[in-house]
Amino acid sequence: MSEITDIFNEGAYESRVWIDDYLLQDEGITVLLPSEEPALPSIRNISVSVPGRHGAYDFGGYLEPREFNLRVAFPRQSYSDLKRQIRAFNRRFIDEYGRPKTVALRFGDEVGKEYYVRLTQGIPVERAAERGFISISLTAFDPYAYSIVNASDVTWGSEVVTFEWTYLLGMDGTGGGRTVTRPQTIPAYVDGEALRPIIEIDGKANGLTVSANGKTFSLPDFSATKWIIDGENFVVKRNGVEDLNALEGDFIGLINGDNSVEISGGSLDFEIAIKYRDKYI
Repeated sequence: MSEITDIFNEGAYESRVWIDDYLLQDEGITVLLPSEEPALPSIRNISVSVPGRHGAYDFGGYLEPREFNLRVAFPRQSYSDLKRQIRAFNRRFIDEYGRPKTVALRFGDEVGKEYYVRLTQGIPVERAAERGFISISLTAFDPYAYSIVNASDVTWGSEVVTFEWTYLLGMDGTGGGRTVTRPQTIPAYVDGEALRPIIEIDGKANGLTVSANGKTFSLPDFSATKWIIDGENFVVKRNGVEDLNALEGDFIGLINGDNSVEISGGSLDFEIAIKYRDKYI
């Protein structure tokens, strides 16, 4: 009997695995251990060697895509039924045009976090004892895991989390919006790594500036205007129309832990929402 069927017989498997919101175990599908889930992806190092000098100049490194390899066992059934189930399973990774698509991968030991992965190799099948065993190679080209909800949705009494979450509770709730009528400082807590949030502003202000962690941007005087400042994608929209040139300065960033977002200007009367999903390495 093969190594993969031996592992199945030993009873070593993941408790729960989701592809998008589809729980594999609901269909009797088992994800065997050890499946490969790296603690940290490979690192792409950038350096330059100079003739006549020892060593090299180090220009730092970047994270490579994160690779996953899931070893999956299908329930005991006839081979014709097994083939139908495998075809249905394959459709979760392929779009309507037959191309591999990006899906959300989530594990039961961190139910509040997901990776965005794509199938990057074919799926070999081994049949034994009326079971099907396959290996799935998935790549998260963005190596970060992301919270499945906005940080501001994780509050005391929130219905979006359970006690299985490792997420810290007691968020400020700025993502839901707050009214600003005077200069003030808004707290924002980041549970994961540094990020650039989406800031939505709706109302009026003169000489509005927004600052955090040494970065500041300003907007021209406005009234009855809705702004979307998307720092992650470097997009600025004024009343739904892109207007990047309207923003002066830098998109602000938030770092792990407590952050202070400073609001200043005149004739302030607007709603502001600071939205982001925490990301984790």
